[in-house]
Amino acid sequence: MENKNEELRETVILILKAERFEVEKQKLISKSQYFAALLSANYLECNQTEHIINYDISQISLQDFINWVHNDKIDIPTIHYDIKEFDRLLVLLELSVLFAVDNLIEDVIDRLERYYMSPKYVINIWLISQDLNINVLRDLSLAVCLDRFDELPISSIYELSRENFLKLLGNINIRSTESYLFHVTHEWMNHHCDFTIPMDILRNKEIKVLHSIISCESSDIINSKQFIHCWDGNDFFELTSFKYPKDITDRSTGKNILTGMQIIARGYNLYLCGGEFGIGSGRFNKNVWRYSLISKKWFLETVMPIERRHMVTVFLKNKLMLVGGVGRYRQKLQSIDIYDVHTGLNIWINIYFPDENIWETKMGFNMDYSRQSSPFMPILTLKTLPCYIDINNPDKIVLRTITETCMEISCTDHVQGIEHLVFENENDSNQREREAYR
Repeated sequence: MENKNEELRETVILILKAERFEVEKQKLISKSQYFAALLSANYLECNQTEHIINYDISQISLQDFINWVHNDKIDIPTIHYDIKEFDRLLVLLELSVLFAVDNLIEDVIDRLERYYMSPKYVINIWLISQDLNINVLRDLSLAVCLDRFDELPISSIYELSRENFLKLLGNINIRSTESYLFHVTHEWMNHHCDFTIPMDILRNKEIKVLHSIISCESSDIINSKQFIHCWDGNDFFELTSFKYPKDITDRSTGKNILTGMQIIARGYNLYLCGGEFGIGSGRFNKNVWRYSLISKKWFLETVMPIERRHMVTVFLKNKLMLVGGVGRYRQKLQSIDIYDVHTGLNIWINIYFPDENIWETKMGFNMDYSRQSSPFMPILTLKTLPCYIDINNPDKIVLRTITETCMEISCTDHVQGIEHLVFENENDSNQREREAYR
């Protein structure tokens, strides 16, 4: 028994650029097909305790990989949702493909789908998923590129190859105006003088919509497999099947069956909203769940402001609208809740620290709590002094404090020029350019 435990705790050393990383051998073998083959009896290296990593990767990326092997979770934080965290995830994705670790690939895809499917990052995700041949991630990111094309960074679009540019512009599901597509195409051709784009692919874009119904083959509707059948104008066919999220099925038991919930589709997502676990029970589902038809996963999208069942649920562009219905105490509701599926309920706060003369961007605040500042994140860490903001130059904001010295009032500059605001002004001009073509 002791020998078996010692074997289970056996370690190997991975050497990267003279740095040594200790890894549990059995965990490495069980999770990575690459190392399982390398350390098998078929290779001469199987009995070696040290292995050199001859790939051009950073030490922090290899440590991220080893941490996942040991703990079965990604240790890269999602605090700032910034480019550094994003880049570490992409490198970890590359390592998961290089070392053939299927579960890690799924974990990274899940993290990217939850937090980084935004216009800022999605083109990079789409490109790397094509290079790594990860079809699920490729389809997820392509769908977002098409849905939010007008919000994609202009510079990233101009850098696309002709092949990838045509994959976007030639897709019938792209959401944009014809005038903006013509503008972007002309600008792309100005950046790629050797290539031309046939303008006829930009005309008469019409998103393909499938009329569908959801049904099941059991009287226990909530706890049974659901089938989506579609009609494309010629054929009626089964598209896919799914089950309700575990949070719903666990609470929908006996007489407390979820009733009055609504399911609505937009793009490749289904949204499950509201409902009551047994009419008159007062136990409502306030969660809005999103199901991806591409990744086959449920995500908690948001929480409804008030309880509803049997309401009207519609989409107007990217706005999910919950209209009327019945609330608590069987009260008929006349209110409307609106949720933007693109922006969600999170906000960004820019915090200035004058002692260090730096700005930090914090993300992840929920709107319900935004009125209360976190005690560890002061908006301004200044001494209590009378102050005002001088905005003579919109690109350079000065915060001035007033102090009394020998009966004279003097002003001291505390804040230097803020480059962040210059950057935002540039974004505003890009936005105005986009709006001009809508």
